[in-house]
Amino acid sequence: MNKSNSPDVLLNLNAAIVSEAKVVAGSKAGYRLHGVYKENGDFVVQSTVQRGSIPKNGNSEPKQLATIQRRLGGEYLYGGEVSNHYGHLLLETFSRLKFLLQFDLPVIFCELNSKESIIFWKLIDAWGLDRERVILLSKPTIVEKLHVYPPTMVIRHGATREFAEAYELLGEKFLKQHALSGNSDDRPVYLSRSKVTDTRRYIFGERIIEKIISKAGVDVVHMQDLPVQDQILLCLRRRRFFGFSGTAFHNLLFASAPKEITFFSPKGLHGNFRIIENLKSNKWQHITPDLKGASPGGPWLLSLEGIFETCRACGLKDREIWDGLEMYREEIESFEEAQKKVVQRVAKGKRQNP
Repeated sequence: MNKSNSPDVLLNLNAAIVSEAKVVAGSKAGYRLHGVYKENGDFVVQSTVQRGSIPKNGNSEPKQLATIQRRLGGEYLYGGEVSNHYGHLLLETFSRLKFLLQFDLPVIFCELNSKESIIFWKLIDAWGLDRERVILLSKPTIVEKLHVYPPTMVIRHGATREFAEAYELLGEKFLKQHALSGNSDDRPVYLSRSKVTDTRRYIFGERIIEKIISKAGVDVVHMQDLPVQDQILLCLRRRRFFGFSGTAFHNLLFASAPKEITFFSPKGLHGNFRIIENLKSNKWQHITPDLKGASPGGPWLLSLEGIFETCRACGLKDREIWDGLEMYREEIESFEEAQKKVVQRVAKGKRQNP
């Protein structure tokens, strides 16, 4: 069983070298049972997936571990759990990236769901890592010898400088491959969330902002429309970034050149962004523009003042902002419709779970 460690203790553990390691993987296991266990069934704390003070894995029982029959001979590095979310892949799955780059041993990752591992392989390919080194376990397996290093980042708590340095090393490799230099393009970039399909967290009014600021020379970019390599290169070459906080900003991890970042958010800025930007010594600010929401989790509607606040932060003058506000009535109607759907979903959930 996984006994909770303080995040600082976890980040500063030495590597564990485990013989006949029992590695729990696969969609049937899920996060709760996943992780690395010693031959006697003790959990290897270096394999912890932890968010803040809460460990998410390491709860397999000895009787469950005793049923593992599949075996893999040889010596390996432990990579981590493969998330299906781009941001969690960068911050959690690859939180041992330093050791993957430092050593030549093959690397074992634990699959949670094979259908959700597509993004993982896209990252492996985009970064130029050798697929032959990567083993994605889909079932619990005994591994002859496994080097288990602790993560270099704990979500919602903190990270070591090694976490950023590993990504920066890949970023420098990208720049050299493309004969480019960091911060070589001074055009400002707005990282948009307006194509995000999650209506619960949608920000109505963002489309208006995009129309206004694009006319003033700010590049509006939808990261999900770009291949992974192009996302990374954009973040390496540009210096100034704006946008509502989201996963797209984590691509700035690859840049060693300092950035200027303005985060907007409907409420307080998530701690992960503060951790990363402070770790990298980027110049950043956070603004909560005026808006209203159907619930604490959204969706939200920017007020006219909120639109002005956001555009001003992107460097526009008030006279440049008025053009484009004719879309506002349409945004209000869309917000009200989304608000009704949220209320209906909540009411349905209460009926099903009284």
